[in-house]
Amino acid sequence: MKKIFTLLILCLLFPAFSSANESNDSWLYGCWEGADDSGLIGTLTLKPDGTVDLTIGGKSIRDKYANTNSTFVYKYDENQSPAHLDVIRITDGEEASKIPFIIKKIAHDEILIRVLEDNTRAKDWNGTPNDTIKLKRKQD
Repeated sequence: MKKIFTLLILCLLFPAFSSANESNDSWLYGCWEGADDSGLIGTLTLKPDGTVDLTIGGKSIRDKYANTNSTFVYKYDENQSPAHLDVIRITDGEEASKIPFIIKKIAHDEILIRVLEDNTRAKDWNGTPNDTIKLKRKQD
């Protein structure tokens, strides 16, 4: 009886330990690069600690807010359809602004993102080359 009780406890605890160490967004970690329809190069760097950097034409969004107490984080929600990726500026502990993307994994090293100029979230992939960009994972 004692062995069965121990086995049940181990079975209950094992999934909790394994899921606590796995992240459903870990495939996103890294630096992704692509060009918009005008050829302007941008990068999206997603880190395991939840921070993000976005550069466009070699200029980071962090530079625009260098004199503020801002940090940039991301939130990924694969439970939405299409999946959501938000780049969020936190200033003095509160959300100050957000860039709402939709995101789709095309391959291990390719993603598709869509962002609208009016800062609303796109509802689907029926976009234009103007608002949809393919990004490839940069190799270290």
